[in-house]
Amino acid sequence: MYLKSKKMTTLFKEQRLSEYLNNIEITLKNKIDRYNDFTLINLDVEKESEKLIKELQLFVPRLIKEDTTTSINKEKIDGRQLPSGTYFTPGKLIEIEIANYNIPTSGNNVFFKCAPNGFNAMEINVELNIHDMNIKLTNYSTITGNDEAIEGLKNLLLKYIEIIEKYLLTIKNEVDEFIPILKAKLVKYLTEKKEKAILKDETKDKLNPFK
Repeated sequence: MYLKSKKMTTLFKEQRLSEYLNNIEITLKNKIDRYNDFTLINLDVEKESEKLIKELQLFVPRLIKEDTTTSINKEKIDGRQLPSGTYFTPGKLIEIEIANYNIPTSGNNVFFKCAPNGFNAMEINVELNIHDMNIKLTNYSTITGNDEAIEGLKNLLLKYIEIIEKYLLTIKNEVDEFIPILKAKLVKYLTEKKEKAILKDETKDKLNPFK
């Protein structure tokens, strides 16, 4: 009962969450490797670790369901886009109505593309924007004035929302566990880099016979 378009994103399918979080750690360590010795020597490793993590904006999205808006539009589709087994006349366009559910979101939308560990993504396709998502549902017929179709689409939407929020909660739990582990690793890595920079600086001074 989806109507797919080229702009659609399949939620929680692009990459595993564990891979995304692992890449974050690698990226941050690569960034730290570019710090010069002067920066490292004068660094407060605790504050720097917190700053690096804050800049990541690891805010798992939330659906602002209470601000959902709806609209209906008509579209003509080819019979080949109808559900499997539906009779159609080849070459003839069919006019259908589409229910658009626009749901505002908050947080970092990159998490909508990450599959939490142990989950196999159900194919939920949406138009994903920076601050909202649009879910397009249809009964491949008329919606206006069709109470049975309206109830069916509402129930289908609620089913998808329940699944999306379940995934988001699992992702949030994993991210909440990841952040303190990441901070500890960054503190350790920065401390090691700082100690090496200090040792190098002290050794450099010792090499100078005029000091």
